[in-house]
Amino acid sequence: MKNKIIEKISLMTNLHDNKPVDTDKFMRSVEYNQDEDKVVIILNYLGENQEKNKLMQREIIKLCKIDLEIKGVKVSYYQAPQMSKIGEDTKVIAVMSGKGGVGKSEATVQLAKALRRKGKKVGIIDNDIYGYSIPRILNLYGEPKVKGSQIIPLVSEEDIQVISSQYFLEDNENKAIMWRAPMINKMMKHFVYDVLWDPNLDYILLDMPPGTGDLVLNLNQHFTDLYAVVVTTPSKNASHVAIRAGQVADSLKMSVLGVIENMSYFVIDGKKNYIFGQGGGQIVADELKTTVLEQIEINENSSELHHNYDNIVEKIIKVL
Repeated sequence: MKNKIIEKISLMTNLHDNKPVDTDKFMRSVEYNQDEDKVVIILNYLGENQEKNKLMQREIIKLCKIDLEIKGVKVSYYQAPQMSKIGEDTKVIAVMSGKGGVGKSEATVQLAKALRRKGKKVGIIDNDIYGYSIPRILNLYGEPKVKGSQIIPLVSEEDIQVISSQYFLEDNENKAIMWRAPMINKMMKHFVYDVLWDPNLDYILLDMPPGTGDLVLNLNQHFTDLYAVVVTTPSKNASHVAIRAGQVADSLKMSVLGVIENMSYFVIDGKKNYIFGQGGGQIVADELKTTVLEQIEINENSSELHHNYDNIVEKIIKVL
């Protein structure tokens, strides 16, 4: 029966070029079960026109059922495994926090800028889909261009490649996203598999949503080697929640590179004032068996901030 099926298909016309079908190219496999009178046929695409592909698929089902009188017929096209567009040597770092409002997205951007100052090629995936803010921090707006089926990331003044859910909203940057978990995870897959990242990127930073939701739990479905940086504040209340984020990272076999303690203090007349308390970052680091990468002062002085994050990325680069 298998030979009869192949012979019948060889008489078909390839609708993409109007020539006889080349069964060697078209047919990936044919499995016929004589006892159950069932056939499973896997086809290779012969062209990009999906309507023509469907017509040829239906024609094969018809000839198997009607001409050859086969009881059970299943015909489908081979789907190649999805491959990430992220380079094999690109190191992926998830920037995580337990609570919102601790400066995680700002930390992601500052890490990216510091890596660029070290001459590293960097991309950012804004995975904080409900609370997207990377475009605003970088002042990077626009609509990504599409090349074939691939999305071209936007590029900041610092030459940082960026993709964010904000770029796919019709109205404005303040529009709320009200999606359930499957839609959120689908967006994440688009960012990984459908964006044409520079294959020579040294680092991709993932600005993760706060907490330990689905998006965080599904990270290891898309990446094999993952690292994490946990962001918290000196507040012990924030630190206890940040520990849970770090524990999830550890359970997903992510290597926690360290803790950034944001808003650690501010200085008046040379004296440090700890308005949010002290020790939160160290509590997180001790619990996760890692180190405090830096304590960030509340200060609008950009040169001081650059110095802080230059120190952080030097430590990260040494480890990686």
